[in-house]
Amino acid sequence: RSDCTQTNVEEKYAVTCDESLNFSAELINVEIEFKSCQGKKNNNLWSYYETLYSEKKVTLEQKNKLYSHLVGVEKKKCPQALERNLAAKGIVKGISDSAYPYVITFPEVDTSEFVHGICVAGASSATAISTDADLVYKEVPNFKSGQTAWGNRENYPIIGVESTIC
Repeated sequence: RSDCTQTNVEEKYAVTCDESLNFSAELINVEIEFKSCQGKKNNNLWSYYETLYSEKKVTLEQKNKLYSHLVGVEKKKCPQALERNLAAKGIVKGISDSAYPYVITFPEVDTSEFVHGICVAGASSATAISTDADLVYKEVPNFKSGQTAWGNRENYPIIGVESTIC
């Protein structure tokens, strides 16, 4: 859903009139109050627009125009609507094999434990990313047997790398 902020503006003017009946007005104070929009569901832009429509303050055309820009107006449909709208712009989940010179796809596993690592040798730099937002790859300098693969889990020592390029 989209949040909605309503503004209540109060302006005060000093109005003067000279002998020739020339009027002038000068703004002397502005007070702006920000608060949640008052629709059927407070602070919900779509709900507020439905209220404006029912009060005939906006047209059906204006309401439909807003609807075309909002993502996930239907209850609990936001993730699907977001994915659909991004896909319409060519943005999809995952990593395109053509986006990077080397892409490694690891097989799925039946555990929530992390069971793989990546060794890069002979490169001036390397970057690893994952489609899992909770997974972050970290460089292990001077990679050798005996080091702990994960700094907070001593039960996972690195072994058998002496005869490899790593």
